[in-house]
Amino acid sequence: MMPNTDPERHTERSKSEDHLKNLLEEGFLSQRTPYNRFQNFLDLKDEIVFGSFRRKLESYADQHKYQWHEMAGDDPRKRNACATRFLASYGEEYWGDRPERREKYLITIEDTCSWPQDKKQITEAVEILLLKISRGKTKGKRASILQASTSSSTEPTKPSPAQPAQRIQPTKPTKTATPPPAETAAPETPIAEPSAQTSQTTRPVQLAQSSRVDAHDGHMELLTPNHVKQDESITPQPTRTIVRPTEVSHSTQESNINRSHAPRNPVAGPVAGPVAEPVAQARAKSPSDRHRIQMRRHNKPVKIGFPENPGALDQRTYFLIREESCPAEARSLGWLMFKSSSELIDRMECEVADLGDPSARQLREESQSTRFTYVRIHLEWSGLTFVIRRGVDQDLQELVRHVSCAWHAEEQGKSRAAEFRIDAILKDKETE
Repeated sequence: MMPNTDPERHTERSKSEDHLKNLLEEGFLSQRTPYNRFQNFLDLKDEIVFGSFRRKLESYADQHKYQWHEMAGDDPRKRNACATRFLASYGEEYWGDRPERREKYLITIEDTCSWPQDKKQITEAVEILLLKISRGKTKGKRASILQASTSSSTEPTKPSPAQPAQRIQPTKPTKTATPPPAETAAPETPIAEPSAQTSQTTRPVQLAQSSRVDAHDGHMELLTPNHVKQDESITPQPTRTIVRPTEVSHSTQESNINRSHAPRNPVAGPVAGPVAEPVAQARAKSPSDRHRIQMRRHNKPVKIGFPENPGALDQRTYFLIREESCPAEARSLGWLMFKSSSELIDRMECEVADLGDPSARQLREESQSTRFTYVRIHLEWSGLTFVIRRGVDQDLQELVRHVSCAWHAEEQGKSRAAEFRIDAILKDKETE
């Protein structure tokens, strides 16, 4: 017997398949489209359901050893394999025929998007979503590698420390020619006059040596100027004294020699001039330094331990992010271990600004703008509320400590929380 089929239902299914197919062919989804398009295409109910779907997809890829840098490449085979295996496990759960699940996850209970009827279109959409996520994860690494290679290729060649930079030496004058004065052997370079602190600094002898013209016969002589003082641990080299027919006093001549023989690119070291100390004191008294000192006092390490086998606890823990100006619009972000409180606030700012697009995220990073200064945290399972301030990593460690305690309580059977939701409200500078 032939199965009893509904012609109208079959016609509606054909229209649905054609609609999804046409959207993909028209480029409705790509790695540069915002995440809400993927949510609408997959018919997912709201941002919370879509955020949970994304976390499951990323966790599945990590657990099955799919490399993000491989899925970010031009070869689609890795993405296709990951999407196919993932949907084999979760396709029926989200788009199956059970009405209660469709009502829980999808916008429409009807078969606008069904599994396995729309398997091909759903798989292609998940592949594009994997491409967007993987390139977003590897964007920073590729940019840092490119910047390092560019800086190394454009870095100017530095002279070897064993060979000082060559100077333009004057030609040997004839017997009838008048030898040039010592002050014109090299152009003067205005530098700070040597102070008493200079005597405590050790400089290489080779950089202190320079060429001078003997006033008697005009030949080039390699001299060690007597104004360069060596450290007490180094045996001082004997210097040659040249008697020059000039009326300039000894102190003036020594000052001119210091200026004419000073290296153009002095060796980097703790050489302190007479102006260095007041500048250092002024910087130490500046508000930015006091702020950094205060931050170091706050950023004391806290010992935190997580369960050895958290299992699905990390998948049940997530942030629900809102802006104070738009509390009705929320973005879901899976639990991540951030290195600093500033990194946490920056990531939340990217989520609420819909900067999942790698190009938009890069523009924001280049602008170095920080719109939010802190975020108010509310732990849904305990009712605790506190703030995480930008630059105060101890606030972030306090959040991690509370999450760790909640996970330990769940592992020991002392808590039966269905999920660990962290409500986060970003605060603008103007509303501080």
